[in-house]
Amino acid sequence: MQDAIIVNATSLNESGALIVLNQFVSHIPENRYQWLVFVSERILITPRQYNVRIEQIAGVKSMLNRFLWDIYGLNKWIKRKSINPIACISLQNTGFRVNKKNIHKFLYFHQSLSLSSDYQWNPFDKEQRILWFYKCIYPLFVRLSLTKNTHVFVQLDFIKHGFAKKYKYPLKDIHTFSPAVLPIDAEPASDLDVSRLNLFYPATDYQYKNHATLFQAIKIADKNVKLYLTAVENDSGCKNVHCLNTIPHPQIYSIYKACDALVFPSYMESYGLPLIEAAMIGLPIIAADLPYAREVLEGYDGVQFVQYDAVQKWKEAIESLQKGQRYKPIDISQRQSWKEMFEYIENTIG
Repeated sequence: MQDAIIVNATSLNESGALIVLNQFVSHIPENRYQWLVFVSERILITPRQYNVRIEQIAGVKSMLNRFLWDIYGLNKWIKRKSINPIACISLQNTGFRVNKKNIHKFLYFHQSLSLSSDYQWNPFDKEQRILWFYKCIYPLFVRLSLTKNTHVFVQLDFIKHGFAKKYKYPLKDIHTFSPAVLPIDAEPASDLDVSRLNLFYPATDYQYKNHATLFQAIKIADKNVKLYLTAVENDSGCKNVHCLNTIPHPQIYSIYKACDALVFPSYMESYGLPLIEAAMIGLPIIAADLPYAREVLEGYDGVQFVQYDAVQKWKEAIESLQKGQRYKPIDISQRQSWKEMFEYIENTIG
């Protein structure tokens, strides 16, 4: 039988989750271990490392099919292929089953919806149903994943403490490793309206991303403002909002370099990657005054923190921005990231 570290990532196929997957694969060290990474059939990754094998799995998009894969399909696959798992790593918040006792399991947790008691979602509302699921049902799957051999990885300390409280899990078994951020060499976007104050909010259009507060603030702002979004559609009724839809990551960097500020009113995040990306090029930022943003942007002078739902405060913060202003980029070189995470995995496996 072939020994391998098994990595399950079949649900990571868009947005920040896809960035996590790509970063994970690119940072796998070339060592004595073989790494077998399961991904969605929609994802094409060509690893540079000789010891990494990518397997695309079809038919796991729905929640039910994902669950069946996690508890049955994956184990059947590796048994049929004569794979001997020496460790299990889940990149998608919940674990998976393999028929081998006393194996080390590593759970990468990056879904904070289940940790908050401040917000309630309606399962009968189509737009809120998935949020209700992550808050009320998803924790059951997370708890099933936790055993005495499970090591939990999170992206921020505030998530670490929230996870320990929610799941009554020992802090010593929860470890903080930040995502890597390597600025992309991209030319500034040339199609932004230079006569206006250009704001950028790269985020999906989930309710907790809080686009509504931005729309209201822009409508009453005295400055000539244009807001660029990566959301699918503009339902604000505001002509100063332009939807770019889903765009490649290099294009996001092009907009960072050309716009006047990043705005980030989301009231629920596990990290908030655009915050650190913007801070690394010195872009002014207006962010929700919440623990995730405070921790991510610690030490950065170019940020204004505003109560996430205070429309008037967002209006005032937007009006205080100066066109073309830049700050000293944030330094995150001392934060533990993928290198330290893989060293932890290797030292634990032995």
